[in-house]
Amino acid sequence: MKWSERAQEAIKTRRVSVFLRVLSVFFLLGAASHLGSILGIGGTPWVARPLLFRIADSVMLPLNLIMAWGLWRARLWAVITWLACILFLQVVPFLLFTDHFASSPMEERTLYGLLATHASLVSIFLLLLLSLRFKRARGNMITIRPEQPADIAAVRAINEAAFGEPTEAAIVDSLRDKCPDAVSLVAVEDDRILGHIFFSPVSISGGHEVTQGMGLAPMAVLPERQRQGIGSLLARAGIDALRQRGCPFIIVVGHPEYYPRFGFVPASEHNLSCQWDGVPDEAFMVLILDQDIMSGVSGVARYRDEFDQAM
Repeated sequence: MKWSERAQEAIKTRRVSVFLRVLSVFFLLGAASHLGSILGIGGTPWVARPLLFRIADSVMLPLNLIMAWGLWRARLWAVITWLACILFLQVVPFLLFTDHFASSPMEERTLYGLLATHASLVSIFLLLLLSLRFKRARGNMITIRPEQPADIAAVRAINEAAFGEPTEAAIVDSLRDKCPDAVSLVAVEDDRILGHIFFSPVSISGGHEVTQGMGLAPMAVLPERQRQGIGSLLARAGIDALRQRGCPFIIVVGHPEYYPRFGFVPASEHNLSCQWDGVPDEAFMVLILDQDIMSGVSGVARYRDEFDQAM
């Protein structure tokens, strides 16, 4: 797994993402402060302020708004930009050019107070990441293995808990015996099943040709263990298993912000369409595993009929 993928999964965990959302509120307040400064609300007219302050207001207003959006969405680029801004737009300029930013002892104390605030926020962020890493390091190893007959009840319970209804669990139960080619994997920690992923046969019909592949659905993780990378472990293990088997493609209907990390792209880019009306273009995705087989393949991708009840 690339470092960027590991980092993205880390900031998507519950505690870190909550911190980033709180941080995004600070950026919104910062944007409001810069807007107020530009409008001259409650202070010196903006044109009368030092040039460096006016440059800072002009740059930081749009940057704060962009950062607030990115941090609220827990985007890696936003975290990197936030850390870089603190270092290169605040720490270094303030330490090297304090006299230009502060014309009085009160302004100087304010600037150092701002630096201390940002230093505290960065420290909290790093401590959250370290605690997450320590928690994973001391925890039992999560292993991915094929589903066994003794796992069926636990798999059913996980799907029902994750989706809040029995439909997906019923689909898995129905297809388990009907599809000998299906791939059903579980995530296990200390003999406890935490997650499940299921791949079943699908087909692409175009003209007189039919190309067989696999569809990812459903994938479920216990609610209390979500956003800890378990789903990613399951997805990658399943994709690797299907690649070794020679499967030419995998389709999925899911979150467009999640599945691209595994190589999925909108199926429309490969002239593939979904069998169900109303599925957003960006939510219907495909992962091409064999370019030679899939060259020139287009048409309607179809899951098995059992999935119709979920749509």
